[in-house]
Amino acid sequence: MLENLAPVMAPFAAVAAVMGLVQVLPPGGQGAWLPLAAFAGLFVVALVALETGKRAVFWLAKPAVTASLIWVVGRPLAGDMAPMLAVPVGLLCAAAGDLALVSERPIALPIGIAWFLIAHFQYTVAFVTAAGPDFSVPVAVAAAVPFAGATIFLVRKIWPGVSAKLRAPVVLYGAVITVMVVSAQVLLAGPWPALVSLTAAAGALLFYISDAMLALGQFHRRLPHGQAVGLAFYWTGQLGIALAARWAKDL
Repeated sequence: MLENLAPVMAPFAAVAAVMGLVQVLPPGGQGAWLPLAAFAGLFVVALVALETGKRAVFWLAKPAVTASLIWVVGRPLAGDMAPMLAVPVGLLCAAAGDLALVSERPIALPIGIAWFLIAHFQYTVAFVTAAGPDFSVPVAVAAAVPFAGATIFLVRKIWPGVSAKLRAPVVLYGAVITVMVVSAQVLLAGPWPALVSLTAAAGALLFYISDAMLALGQFHRRLPHGQAVGLAFYWTGQLGIALAARWAKDL
């Protein structure tokens, strides 16, 4: 069992590294230990339950991991960072999507896609409106080129395995998540503190990678421990977005 879990838990080291940084962050970082500990505990429980076939435990733990990140964000945001309030709303929608995708019923996938479309829209709103007049169109275009290219390549790769009913939602989802990750990269050129912009951009990128892995596993070819590794990247990415929202109001 431990040998099987080894490749799954490797990405969790990224989460542990991010958590370690909290100890040396500016004021407000120390208070994140308790919600981060809850997140980490649920993270491990969910992955172990998945890999050991404890379906009922996984069914409960999966949405709980994502929902715990609302606690990481903390108290409501105000002032210049009020637009980041969309982040906990997005996390709540993502948790609902997680719950839907636990089911193996055919209707579960389109429902999950719908919830995650709303989540990505919320994140995009947070990133774009927080950047405000400093939003850089040239930077957005430069970031859009590689991500749009990657999305087109991925959609073409999985296209033969996508049913006719899901083709429109898959294309729409690919477009929306591409816009989300591009809007997060634009923050790197904005006025935000580097800690916030780098964490948000990295979190969005990891989210994008996790969804690419999910799409390949769902519609192309399943890889050993693919779902668990994808979830590890997904939750690490969500953690980055949640921490960016938290630090935005603490700095």
